[in-house]
Amino acid sequence: MKLTDDGLYMDFLQELNELIYTENRKQINKWGKQCHDIHKWLTIVHEEIGEIDKAILELEHNYMIDDCDTSTFKKNQIKKEIIQTLTLYIKLYKMVNEQC
Repeated sequence: MKLTDDGLYMDFLQELNELIYTENRKQINKWGKQCHDIHKWLTIVHEEIGEIDKAILELEHNYMIDDCDTSTFKKNQIKKEIIQTLTLYIKLYKMVNEQC
């Protein structure tokens, strides 16, 4: 694997890019193209951060909010929520640059 100057693997960055692209398509299919003001975008992002927090709480403290109790499922849930949040941050970045 090839390292970038900051030590991240290029393969990892490519995988992350593909996951974000796929999540973006899912969000567009579900919600359509969204154009919100910055405050609404931040509210949506914070809701997703809350979902990451919930998934971590369930994993790290064996706290059951949902019925699933496998650590693999919980770790996958954390990764899924992080990708959703990263996708929203990219949309927020794009909105700041382009005003939708």
